[in-house]
Amino acid sequence: MNMRPLNRLRFLCVSMLTLFVIGLDFAWAVGLSPVSRPRIDGAFCGQYVMHYAPVGTYLSFDPSNSYAQCGKSIVDYTWNFDDGNTQSSGYPYPVLHSYSSPGLYVPTLTVTDSEGFTDTSQGYVTAFKGEILATSDSQINLQDTGGTTATIRYKVLPTNINPAFSPVSVTLKIKQGGTEIRSISLSRLTGDQQTTWDGRDNSGGLVSGGIYVATLEVVGGTNTYFSNAHQISVLTPPVAHIRDGIVAYLNTLVAFDGSGSHDPDDGTGPGLGITTWSWSFTGGTPESVTTTTSGASTTYSTVGEKEVALTVTDNEGETNSTTRTISVTPAPPVADAGENQTVALNTTVGDNGVTTTSVTVNFDGSGSYDPDDSGDSTVLNKGITKWKWGFTDGNPTNVTSETDATASTTYTTTGQKTVTLTVTDNDTPALETTVTLTVTVFSVNISTSTDIAMNITNAAAPAMPNVTFHADIEPETLLSQTTFRWRLETSFKQHRRDPNDQTNIILARNYAHRLPSTGTDEAPGTQDIVANEDWTPDWGNLLTGGDVHVYVTAAVADVSTEAEDDQDGYVIRGTNPTRAQILAIADDVEERAVFWQESSFRQFYTQDRDMGDDRLDERRGMPVFGLPDGWGLMQRDPPPSEAYLWNWNTNLTAGVDYLNLMHTNAQNYLNRHYDSAVWNWNPHTEHPEWVWDEAFSRYNTGRPIFSPNGNGGRKHCEDQTPDSTEGDIFINAAGCAYADRIRAHINNPPW
Repeated sequence: MNMRPLNRLRFLCVSMLTLFVIGLDFAWAVGLSPVSRPRIDGAFCGQYVMHYAPVGTYLSFDPSNSYAQCGKSIVDYTWNFDDGNTQSSGYPYPVLHSYSSPGLYVPTLTVTDSEGFTDTSQGYVTAFKGEILATSDSQINLQDTGGTTATIRYKVLPTNINPAFSPVSVTLKIKQGGTEIRSISLSRLTGDQQTTWDGRDNSGGLVSGGIYVATLEVVGGTNTYFSNAHQISVLTPPVAHIRDGIVAYLNTLVAFDGSGSHDPDDGTGPGLGITTWSWSFTGGTPESVTTTTSGASTTYSTVGEKEVALTVTDNEGETNSTTRTISVTPAPPVADAGENQTVALNTTVGDNGVTTTSVTVNFDGSGSYDPDDSGDSTVLNKGITKWKWGFTDGNPTNVTSETDATASTTYTTTGQKTVTLTVTDNDTPALETTVTLTVTVFSVNISTSTDIAMNITNAAAPAMPNVTFHADIEPETLLSQTTFRWRLETSFKQHRRDPNDQTNIILARNYAHRLPSTGTDEAPGTQDIVANEDWTPDWGNLLTGGDVHVYVTAAVADVSTEAEDDQDGYVIRGTNPTRAQILAIADDVEERAVFWQESSFRQFYTQDRDMGDDRLDERRGMPVFGLPDGWGLMQRDPPPSEAYLWNWNTNLTAGVDYLNLMHTNAQNYLNRHYDSAVWNWNPHTEHPEWVWDEAFSRYNTGRPIFSPNGNGGRKHCEDQTPDSTEGDIFINAAGCAYADRIRAHINNPPW
């Protein structure tokens, strides 16, 4: 078989197949490059697709939807943002980019495959912003009718935004404290624009004063741009206010008060923010007043309706005015009854011996006058035609006079008394005015009972009683203003009926005392206590007893009269020492016998011993008394001092000393007149009791018992016989009898 044709056929087929494959490869190589499909902010780019981005806002540029063909891969993604910035990556990840300036941008994405083939696509981005210009107004002055407005100037960029096709919207937002007050839609025209705000909120009402913030909200697509903030101060006008209740009388200064005016920008307090008050008084003198304080005054010389105007200026220079109409009428009279009075109610004894407790108070209404006649010296009684007085609790209770402006009344009780004065003027018809004052009538009363126990103590150093006196001040409301001036006088009158004539009273002793002075006025014996009704006397070094008379004066601050009271019937009594106290001092039996004989160990009278006197209770606690002038435990005649009467220790000690002195004198006397060489005996050794008997006699009578002459001098009192003569035995019968009684006590002690 001839194979040559067959081989030729094979060659031809192979050649044709090779050409077909080469053609396919070329077609693949030429028509299947990579595809760039960018997305901006999630949206695919297209010829008529515009992306809007606020300046400074990052957009997402996403290349992940791009792809390569014929099994190839994309090895590079390069973005050109059209603002001088590019970014390349080998990975299909989104990148973020923001535009710092407003404008229209055409960003592109170029992708390159593994064979080096590329594809480029583009998108469209408008970067926009809004701005409030600094030339905008920053202040609004509001009035009740609206006032001024604020002009806000602004612009929207870029300027090449076509307002007919651009979906960009512009809104002015007015806020306070983050809360929206007003929203205003604005033109989308680019370039410098302006709008106004009239100080009203979204509901049309005027806002209050304060600080507000304006911003632009520029919306493009789904993105919003917030502009710079612009501050606007809203100033409200001041409020002018004239106080209500103005009473205007003819020829009388009328006061006006504008303190209710204020500037709401500074608060609502009286006068806040107001710098001047300008007043206008129609028909007044003066007619106008401008002050930096809220008050002003004027005087009207005619009656009728008068207009008053007030204009206030605040610290921003804003003003506001108000007017008020007042009625000027004839002035009623001015009643003047004088000041409130405080007077003391005291008890007095008249010449007829009648005791009265009262106080008479005088009043003077001559200060009353009628302002209508002010300054006219020819008008009688300054225009007053009648004075009518009323006195609560007074006597009389009413006094009326057409000629005399004075009156008086008498009070007999304490408390606050109301006094009224009604004056009538000479107008037609007549006008009246009543004024009220208060008279406080006060008194002081010593309320401490006279039965209060007041006893000198029986201590070794006796002390005056600790006693408190009480005085009531009425009314009690005056206590804090009252100074109580106390004084106390003690007196002691000890008397005894003459044993030979019971109708005859023998005055034995009379002492009178005052306390040490502590008063501020240096009055003798006064002691002051302030705002305290209780008084405890400061006795000082005084030690006395007997009758007590207490005096008190109540002086109220700034009051010329003083209330007084006194009370007698109090008694200070002595307290006897105990027997043990006496025996501790009188340690000799002779001393004790004398004490017992003289007083039965008593310094003061007591009720448990019948003194044979119908005045026993009156004498209780008084010093024991014996004729002719003996007192207390030892009955010294006379007592050396007053302390001897009330201080049992002093009395006892003085008596012991005196008895011992008499014993010494007796010894000396017997030594001189009864010498042992002559009489063959010594009274000191053989008859010591004779010495004591001589001392006892001298203690009691002051005279000796024994006579220095005659033989009878050798006999003792106890040796006397019925037929003995006085000259034979003794020269002092009383002294001998006293010595016999003492001797009996020594031999048989009764204590």
